[in-house]
Amino acid sequence: MALTLRGNGQITSDNYTIDSDGDVTAVNAAVSGTLGVTGTTSMAGNLNINAQSSKINAANNHLILHDTAEADTGTNWWYMYRGGGDGSLRFFKESDKLVINSDGHMTLPSQPYGEAEGTVGATTTIATNNVISWFAANHLNGGVTFSNGGRFTVPTTGRYLVHYRLYFYPNSPISQYYQISLQKNGTEAEFMIDEEVTSTYSGSGRLDRGLSLTTSIRLSANDYIELKYHGSATGAFYRGVTHNKFSVLLLG
Repeated sequence: MALTLRGNGQITSDNYTIDSDGDVTAVNAAVSGTLGVTGTTSMAGNLNINAQSSKINAANNHLILHDTAEADTGTNWWYMYRGGGDGSLRFFKESDKLVINSDGHMTLPSQPYGEAEGTVGATTTIATNNVISWFAANHLNGGVTFSNGGRFTVPTTGRYLVHYRLYFYPNSPISQYYQISLQKNGTEAEFMIDEEVTSTYSGSGRLDRGLSLTTSIRLSANDYIELKYHGSATGAFYRGVTHNKFSVLLLG
């Protein structure tokens, strides 16, 4: 590497310029070992660290984390940045994945989550050993999908929190049981039975009963869950929006 002393007091090489005040400008320069910097350092373009596995981008105030085993393109980069003037620290890969606000509260905008509810304030009947299909999704996030009026399909392997609440509404007199099973890929994973309904009820009008379950279940990517009714007779349910809920959330 040749050094050139210029008439304006600069010393230049292929990658560095040292001006008469001692300021150093580096262009496409490689540094090995320890780089010590004091004072204010200005930068244009990217500062590549450890064979470009990390980058500091001056233009956008980003720290870019990159796996050198992957192609060095923006789709493979994780960004840590602050922007928008709201005081939040954000972790970004094609979209914000984790946000920590100025109060330290953390949100996961891409966390897999799905929620469904009843569709109409009316009674319906369902024969035993049939999947419940009167739900409508009101929130889907992070790749969770909803189909068939009652089926959640998950995008990621992990343990999921599952909750459901159903509203029984049979006519009296009644002497039967209502049982709901949580199905995983068409196979029973857990079940819940309403013991009270097994006793003979002879009052007038309809019997109002609710059944709910909150549990956790291990699911693999593309597994699906749904609810199935089992009973000693055809079941009557009220499909109200606020009476029926079904949700799934990735815990980790």
